[in-house]
Amino acid sequence: VRRAPPQNYWRQAMDERLHGEDMEALEALLEECAAEGGPRRTGEGEDPSTLDALGRRMRVRRPGLNRKLLGEWAPAVLRGRRALAKEGSVPFLLRVRRSGGPRLEVHTYGEREMHLEEGEPLALETERGEGGGARVDAAATADAFACAEGGGLEVCEGSAVVYLSDYLLIVQRSEEEGGAVDVWLRQL
Repeated sequence: VRRAPPQNYWRQAMDERLHGEDMEALEALLEECAAEGGPRRTGEGEDPSTLDALGRRMRVRRPGLNRKLLGEWAPAVLRGRRALAKEGSVPFLLRVRRSGGPRLEVHTYGEREMHLEEGEPLALETERGEGGGARVDAAATADAFACAEGGGLEVCEGSAVVYLSDYLLIVQRSEEEGGAVDVWLRQL
C-alpha cells in the first residue's frame, strides 16, 4: 500500500501552477493592449513589464527550435492589438508542423516529438472558421517566426520567440515592424 501522494501528483501540481501563471500573464498582456503601443519590453530605469518578467521566467533554452512550437495556436494579440474576442472566439488558428511528418523519440513517459533542428522544413498553415486559410513552407530557425494577419501568413525574418511554454507563445517582431508583439495561446 502506497503511503504517499499519487505518482503523478507533483507533475500535475506543477502543470496546474504553470498554467495558472501563464493565464495570469495572458490577462496582463491583454490589459496592456489597451495601452498605446500594446505589450512591450521596457528600457533601462523603467519598471519591468509583463514581457520582461516572462522572459526571465522562461525555462526553454532555444525557444525557436523547441518541440513545443509544434501544434495549433490561436492568436490572442497580433501586432500589439487584441485579437482574442471578449467571448473567447479567435479569427483563425495557426498550425505549425514538420513538413516530413512527426519525428518521435522514446522517453520515460512514452514517445514524444523530437526538438527541431536548425533549417528543418516546417509547414505553417492558418485555418479560418469558414474554411479559408493560407500555407507557407519555412525552415526552423532561432531568429524568424511566422507573422499572421487575418488568416494571411508570412515568415518574418528578425522576429524572435521571447517566451514559450506549454500554453503560451510570445513572438516579438523585428525592429522594421516596430518590435510589435504577437501572443499565441495553445489550442489543446
